[in-house]
Amino acid sequence: MMKKKERLEVIKELVTTEAIESQQELLDLLDERGMHLTQATISRDMNEIGIIKVPSGSGHYIYGFSKEVEMPAKPDVVKKKPSPILTVSQPIFGEVFFLSVDVIPGNSRVLKTRLKNRFTSDLLGIIADDDSLLVLVREEKVAEQVQKTLTEWMFMES
Repeated sequence: MMKKKERLEVIKELVTTEAIESQQELLDLLDERGMHLTQATISRDMNEIGIIKVPSGSGHYIYGFSKEVEMPAKPDVVKKKPSPILTVSQPIFGEVFFLSVDVIPGNSRVLKTRLKNRFTSDLLGIIADDDSLLVLVREEKVAEQVQKTLTEWMFMES
């Protein structure tokens, strides 16, 4: 059985060398190489590697790599007490600023991670689905900074 690290390398190679438009297409290519995986596994792997949909020259979207995926360093394995699957944050009172952001389908989680890394303590929260984000901040100046950053990222060269 192939180890996860080797599997991720094969996925990276395929995304680099093939114009893949769907997870099913990637699954089929992996299947041809004897790697029989589920869509859920592929989805987790793609998220971990930082694979997103990018425009191709032909007007379609294909899988590529996020320019700036910041992967957290894995700490040494330490046995800890089990943590709850749910934590409830403190209620938010007062003025809150919302930014609604439309995203190319499949890219919102990567963008959410980048925003959380960039504005760590300034965000009240981010809600992401497949093609949009809702960013919540307490201060207007932070909302403006987030909007400016998103605009800069939008015009970055790939």
